[in-house]
Amino acid sequence: MKLIIPIFLLIIFCFDLEAQQGSKIKLKNVNVSDHKLPTVFLFGKEYTARQRNTLIKEILSSRFYDPNFKMEVNFQEFISNKNFSFIHKGPTEIIINSSKLTNRNLFKTYHGYSDVETPNKERINSFVDRVKAVYIDSSINGILKSRELKKNMLSLNSELNQKKKNFDSDSPFQSEDYINRLGRRIKRIEKKLDRVPLIQIKILTR
Repeated sequence: MKLIIPIFLLIIFCFDLEAQQGSKIKLKNVNVSDHKLPTVFLFGKEYTARQRNTLIKEILSSRFYDPNFKMEVNFQEFISNKNFSFIHKGPTEIIINSSKLTNRNLFKTYHGYSDVETPNKERINSFVDRVKAVYIDSSINGILKSRELKKNMLSLNSELNQKKKNFDSDSPFQSEDYINRLGRRIKRIEKKLDRVPLIQIKILTR
Protein backbone atom coordinates (compact mmCIF):
# COMPACT_ATOMS: atom_id res chain seq x y z
CA MET A 1 0.00 0.00 0.00
CA LYS A 2 2.86 2.35 0.87
CA LEU A 3 4.45 1.67 -2.53
CA ILE A 4 1.25 2.33 -4.50
CA ILE A 5 0.86 5.94 -3.26
CA PRO A 6 4.33 7.15 -4.43
CA ILE A 7 3.83 5.43 -7.81
CA PHE A 8 0.40 7.07 -8.15
CA LEU A 9 1.85 10.50 -7.33
CA LEU A 10 4.68 9.95 -9.80
CA ILE A 11 2.19 9.10 -12.57
CA ILE A 12 0.18 12.29 -11.84
CA PHE A 13 3.35 14.41 -11.81
CA CYS A 14 4.55 12.96 -15.14
CA PHE A 15 1.15 13.47 -16.72
CA ASP A 16 1.01 17.09 -15.52
CA LEU A 17 4.55 17.74 -16.76
CA GLU A 18 3.71 16.25 -20.16
CA ALA A 19 0.59 18.40 -20.41
CA GLN A 20 2.58 21.53 -19.59
CA GLN A 21 5.19 20.67 -22.18
CA GLY A 22 2.45 20.07 -24.73
CA SER A 23 0.86 23.45 -24.01
CA LYS A 24 4.23 25.15 -24.37
CA ILE A 25 4.72 23.55 -27.78
CA LYS A 26 1.29 24.82 -28.86
CA LEU A 27 2.10 28.32 -27.67
CA LYS A 28 5.25 28.35 -29.78
CA ASN A 29 3.15 27.60 -32.85
CA VAL A 30 0.92 30.63 -32.30
CA ASN A 31 2.19 33.92 -33.67
CA VAL A 32 0.88 36.07 -30.85
CA SER A 33 2.59 39.25 -32.08
CA ASP A 34 0.42 39.38 -35.22
CA HIS A 35 -2.74 39.53 -33.14
CA LYS A 36 -1.37 42.48 -31.18
CA LEU A 37 -0.69 44.57 -34.28
CA PRO A 38 -3.32 47.21 -35.08
CA THR A 39 -5.61 46.43 -38.00
CA VAL A 40 -7.75 48.39 -40.44
CA PHE A 41 -10.85 47.20 -42.30
CA LEU A 42 -10.41 48.30 -45.91
CA PHE A 43 -13.50 47.84 -48.12
CA GLY A 44 -14.76 45.12 -45.76
CA LYS A 45 -11.53 43.15 -45.47
CA GLU A 46 -9.17 43.19 -42.47
CA TYR A 47 -5.55 44.24 -42.95
CA THR A 48 -2.61 44.70 -40.63
CA ALA A 49 -1.59 48.37 -40.43
CA ARG A 50 1.54 48.79 -38.33
CA GLN A 51 1.36 52.58 -38.64
CA ARG A 52 -2.37 52.83 -37.95
CA ASN A 53 -2.04 55.22 -35.00
CA THR A 54 0.36 57.42 -36.95
CA LEU A 55 -2.11 57.45 -39.84
CA ILE A 56 -4.98 58.57 -37.58
CA LYS A 57 -2.83 61.34 -36.08
CA GLU A 58 -1.84 62.59 -39.53
CA ILE A 59 -5.45 62.58 -40.76
CA LEU A 60 -6.79 64.44 -37.73
CA SER A 61 -3.95 66.97 -38.02
CA SER A 62 -4.57 67.55 -41.74
CA ARG A 63 -7.15 69.34 -43.87
CA PHE A 64 -8.84 66.03 -44.72
CA TYR A 65 -11.74 67.88 -46.38
CA ASP A 66 -9.46 69.64 -48.89
CA PRO A 67 -9.45 68.52 -52.58
CA ASN A 68 -5.62 68.35 -52.38
CA PHE A 69 -5.66 65.97 -49.40
CA LYS A 70 -3.60 62.83 -50.06
CA MET A 71 -3.46 59.63 -48.04
CA GLU A 72 -1.00 56.81 -48.59
CA VAL A 73 -0.99 53.74 -46.32
CA ASN A 74 1.02 50.53 -46.36
CA PHE A 75 -1.11 47.50 -45.57
CA GLN A 76 -0.49 43.81 -45.08
CA GLU A 77 -3.17 41.18 -45.62
CA PHE A 78 -4.04 39.67 -42.27
CA ILE A 79 -3.88 36.04 -43.46
CA SER A 80 -1.44 35.91 -46.39
CA ASN A 81 0.86 38.74 -45.15
CA LYS A 82 0.94 40.15 -48.69
CA ASN A 83 2.10 43.80 -48.73
CA PHE A 84 0.58 46.61 -50.78
CA SER A 85 -0.03 50.38 -50.70
CA PHE A 86 -3.38 52.14 -50.67
CA ILE A 87 -3.32 55.66 -52.16
CA HIS A 88 -6.20 58.12 -52.16
CA LYS A 89 -6.23 61.75 -53.29
CA GLY A 90 -9.18 64.02 -52.61
CA PRO A 91 -11.43 65.07 -49.72
CA THR A 92 -12.27 62.43 -47.13
CA GLU A 93 -15.24 62.09 -44.82
CA ILE A 94 -14.45 61.23 -41.18
CA ILE A 95 -17.09 59.54 -38.98
CA ILE A 96 -16.32 59.11 -35.28
CA ASN A 97 -18.80 56.96 -33.36
CA SER A 98 -21.59 57.78 -35.87
CA SER A 99 -20.88 61.55 -35.80
CA LYS A 100 -19.42 63.35 -38.81
CA LEU A 101 -16.26 65.34 -38.11
CA THR A 102 -16.69 68.90 -39.39
CA ASN A 103 -14.03 71.11 -40.93
CA ARG A 104 -13.73 73.04 -37.68
CA ASN A 105 -13.28 70.48 -34.91
CA LEU A 106 -11.78 69.92 -31.45
CA PHE A 107 -8.62 68.37 -32.87
CA LYS A 108 -7.52 71.79 -34.13
CA THR A 109 -6.64 74.99 -32.31
CA TYR A 110 -7.91 78.12 -34.06
CA HIS A 111 -6.29 81.50 -33.62
CA GLY A 112 -8.82 84.30 -33.20
CA TYR A 113 -11.33 84.71 -35.99
CA SER A 114 -8.85 83.80 -38.72
CA ASP A 115 -8.58 80.52 -40.59
CA VAL A 116 -5.12 79.88 -39.15
CA GLU A 117 -5.16 76.49 -37.41
CA THR A 118 -2.70 74.19 -35.67
CA PRO A 119 -3.19 70.55 -34.58
CA ASN A 120 -4.16 70.02 -30.96
CA LYS A 121 -1.62 67.25 -30.29
CA GLU A 122 -2.75 66.61 -26.73
CA ARG A 123 -6.34 65.86 -27.77
CA ILE A 124 -5.24 63.85 -30.78
CA ASN A 125 -2.90 61.64 -28.72
CA SER A 126 -5.57 61.12 -26.08
CA PHE A 127 -8.10 60.18 -28.76
CA VAL A 128 -5.79 57.73 -30.55
CA ASP A 129 -5.27 55.79 -27.31
CA ARG A 130 -9.03 55.10 -27.24
CA VAL A 131 -9.38 53.91 -30.85
CA LYS A 132 -10.91 50.44 -31.09
CA ALA A 133 -11.41 49.93 -34.83
CA VAL A 134 -10.92 51.79 -38.11
CA TYR A 135 -12.95 51.23 -41.29
CA ILE A 136 -12.00 52.76 -44.66
CA ASP A 137 -14.71 52.42 -47.28
CA SER A 138 -16.40 54.14 -50.21
CA SER A 139 -18.75 56.98 -49.33
CA ILE A 140 -22.16 56.06 -50.77
CA ASN A 141 -23.45 59.63 -50.36
CA GLY A 142 -20.32 60.95 -52.05
CA ILE A 143 -20.67 58.60 -55.01
CA LEU A 144 -24.34 59.52 -55.51
CA LYS A 145 -23.58 63.25 -55.23
CA SER A 146 -20.69 62.89 -57.67
CA ARG A 147 -22.92 61.15 -60.20
CA GLU A 148 -25.55 63.88 -59.91
CA LEU A 149 -23.00 66.68 -60.43
CA LYS A 150 -21.41 64.89 -63.41
CA LYS A 151 -24.85 64.43 -64.98
CA ASN A 152 -25.61 68.16 -64.55
CA MET A 153 -22.21 69.11 -65.99
CA LEU A 154 -22.73 66.83 -69.00
CA SER A 155 -26.09 68.44 -69.66
CA LEU A 156 -24.66 71.97 -69.40
CA ASN A 157 -21.71 71.11 -71.65
CA SER A 158 -24.12 69.74 -74.26
CA GLU A 159 -26.20 72.93 -74.08
CA LEU A 160 -23.05 75.08 -74.26
CA ASN A 161 -21.80 73.29 -77.37
CA GLN A 162 -25.20 73.63 -78.99
CA LYS A 163 -25.29 77.37 -78.27
CA LYS A 164 -21.82 77.84 -79.72
CA LYS A 165 -22.90 76.13 -82.95
CA ASN A 166 -25.95 78.39 -83.28
CA PHE A 167 -24.07 81.51 -82.18
CA ASP A 168 -24.25 83.20 -85.62
CA SER A 169 -28.03 82.70 -86.00
CA ASP A 170 -28.93 84.39 -82.69
CA SER A 171 -28.48 87.92 -81.47
CA PRO A 172 -24.69 88.21 -80.81
CA PHE A 173 -25.05 90.01 -77.47
CA GLN A 174 -27.65 87.66 -76.00
CA SER A 175 -25.83 84.51 -77.14
CA GLU A 176 -22.44 85.62 -75.86
CA ASP A 177 -23.85 86.56 -72.45
CA TYR A 178 -25.72 83.24 -72.14
CA ILE A 179 -22.63 81.26 -73.20
CA ASN A 180 -20.57 83.02 -70.52
CA ARG A 181 -23.20 82.24 -67.88
CA LEU A 182 -23.17 78.57 -68.87
CA GLY A 183 -19.37 78.53 -68.63
CA ARG A 184 -19.48 80.00 -65.10
CA ARG A 185 -22.10 77.44 -64.00
CA ILE A 186 -19.95 74.59 -65.30
CA LYS A 187 -16.92 75.90 -63.38
CA ARG A 188 -18.97 76.12 -60.17
CA ILE A 189 -20.07 72.49 -60.61
CA GLU A 190 -16.45 71.44 -61.23
CA LYS A 191 -15.43 73.05 -57.92
CA LYS A 192 -18.26 71.27 -56.10
CA LEU A 193 -17.22 68.00 -57.71
CA ASP A 194 -13.66 68.44 -56.45
CA ARG A 195 -14.97 68.83 -52.89
CA VAL A 196 -17.13 65.69 -52.86
CA PRO A 197 -15.59 63.04 -50.54
CA LEU A 198 -15.55 59.61 -52.21
CA ILE A 199 -13.79 57.88 -49.29
CA GLN A 200 -15.20 57.56 -45.79
CA ILE A 201 -13.21 56.66 -42.66
CA LYS A 202 -15.18 55.36 -39.69
CA ILE A 203 -13.42 55.35 -36.32
CA LEU A 204 -14.84 53.56 -33.30
CA THR A 205 -13.51 54.19 -29.80
CA ARG A 206 -13.55 52.01 -26.70
